[in-house]
Order: sequence, then structure tokens, then C-alpha cells
Amino acid sequence: MFFTVKKLSKQAIDPARVDGNIFHLLSPRRFRIDPCERTAVSFDISLTMPSGIMAQVLPIPDLLYTSGALFPVSYFSSGQNIEVVFINNSLPDFLFIKNKTSLASAHFFGDTNTFFIEKGDEVARLLFTKTEEMDLKYD
Repeated sequence: MFFTVKKLSKQAIDPARVDGNIFHLLSPRRFRIDPCERTAVSFDISLTMPSGIMAQVLPIPDLLYTSGALFPVSYFSSGQNIEVVFINNSLPDFLFIKNKTSLASAHFFGDTNTFFIEKGDEVARLLFTKTEEMDLKYD
């Protein structure tokens, strides 16, 4: 089975196959997400899929453990731009750093818990699943 991938910008990067029906999604540009902030990350691609197929975008577990960043599982149908909303759950420096020199440094040069997504970073996984039409029976 084949899907058509449409690039929505010149920066878009093709998904890379991991295994079976799982693909890596790579960031097309650099993003900065400060502590307690959220940012929409668009992969600048859309997929043309046959009916009965759904795409799920799943977070990579290591991102939460290493950076405090996460996003909810997202579902996409044929033709939609694939994007997710990342949330940086880390605390800002001013809430836990007591040393005034370190605090001033964070103020001028950026928070130590700021999360960066670099161009080409693997930040999500794309999973394809088959769906069936279901009906509900009411008593």
C-alpha cells in the first residue's frame, strides 16, 4: 500500500521508515520552547491516504525524560497538515535558582530549561492504522 506525501514547504523533510508502518517525523526547522510554554510544530507535510486508514502522531518517550517536553497523541486524516503542539513542562529558572549570578545569566542568555528542536531532529513517530466503520446499537 502506498501513500502520497505532499510537501507544503521547501524545508519539509520526508518521513523516514523505522519499521513496518512506523515512520520518524523530522523537524523542518528550528523551534524554541521556553519553560511552561507551548508551541505548534508543523512538519509541513500532508498525506493522501485511502479511506479506512488513519495516521497517528506519537511522542518519542525519551523527549519527556530528557527535556520535559511532550505533546498529546494526535490523529490525522487524508490531506491534513501534520502538526503537533509541544508543551515544555520544565520549571523556569526563577522558581528554583537562588544564586543571583546564575539567575541574572538565565535572564540575559536564556533559561536553562528552554527546549530546542533543531532542524532534522526526530521528534515524533507516525503510525498508520486501519480503521473499520462501526455502528452503535442502542437499547
